[in-house]
Amino acid sequence: MAPGPPAAPTGVTAVRGVSNVSLTWNNVYGATSYNVYVSLTDGVTKLNGSKIPDNIPNYQGWTEYWYQNNGLADGTTYYYVVTAVNGGGESLESLQVSGTTVQRRTIPDTGQIVCSNASGTTIACPGQGQDGSFNWNTPAYRDNSVGTITDLVTGLLWQKQDDATQRTWSDAATYCSTMNLGGNSTGWRLPTDFELLTLVDFSKLLGVNNGMAGQWRLPNIKELASIEDKTKCYPTLDSTYFPNVQNGSLFATSTSRADNYTALWFLGTDFGGARGDGPKADPGFKYHVRCVR
Repeated sequence: MAPGPPAAPTGVTAVRGVSNVSLTWNNVYGATSYNVYVSLTDGVTKLNGSKIPDNIPNYQGWTEYWYQNNGLADGTTYYYVVTAVNGGGESLESLQVSGTTVQRRTIPDTGQIVCSNASGTTIACPGQGQDGSFNWNTPAYRDNSVGTITDLVTGLLWQKQDDATQRTWSDAATYCSTMNLGGNSTGWRLPTDFELLTLVDFSKLLGVNNGMAGQWRLPNIKELASIEDKTKCYPTLDSTYFPNVQNGSLFATSTSRADNYTALWFLGTDFGGARGDGPKADPGFKYHVRCVR
């Protein structure tokens, strides 16, 4: 007698990533291979989902299987079911799982093109490793002519002009959540501190990054602020990925203060937040360093 279809896979999980979702499931006895079906709509089945063309064979002795669905759109939820296959046919679907890919934001450049030494004297930038030595993701905006500005680097939509009214924090949140501007009556909110920081042009008040990526260097202030975790204190970094940060740590950046080249921008990690009054030449004022490339 020919064997019947195998049982449906169990223990299916989905873990989101950057442009991908990783699936795992338990081995099914008697299966020779597995099929994965995906949909952008909740309630995926074999009938309405898209079968991923990759062949996923069943290896004897394996207790768990892993598959990574790559090339996916940012910030998008994908729904999956897995089936097992043998000579008797295809199983019923597993329980549905879903994963939402990471929404990446490009970090805009600070705008600085001026470099200086510790005493504040301007110097040529090439080879210095300072903020002014590097230039990419140049800030760019589009005026939508309806009271809104689109940041062409981060993709964020901004209110063009504030209404010159000061509010409490709770009133400010209400003001944003009830805003109707530029044909958008929902989705407005207070920006995070980092989102607001992306608008800052660190070339003001004085100078305004020529250089190259792909080499180890001090991060600029926007790059360093991008790894802050505002759900944490002592430190405001994810200790799983950035371990052993000491309390009271001040991390240096390559960004000089635009109105005082003897000072630099740095990041405190007890409570987070950028400051622009870090002395460059004071031997008693020292910084921790976390390089980037």
